[in-house]
Amino acid sequence: MATEAALRRRAKKLGWRVETSRKDFDTNHQGLFQLIDDTNTVRAGVNFDAELDEIEQRIAEEEQRRK
Repeated sequence: MATEAALRRRAKKLGWRVETSRKDFDTNHQGLFQLIDDTNTVRAGVNFDAELDEIEQRIAEEEQRRK
């Protein structure tokens, strides 16, 4: 599994970003990650509930699609 920093770099190359919730834990902010594309569409982790392996999978799928 890639590190958070590595996934952020890969996402940036796609024009995407990986974000973490800065709010306190609640039903809408699970304290994990969110992957947002270049159109501000959430690709993973709508409620900041995506783990890094899911973020990595979505990034890899997009990288493959763009080849």
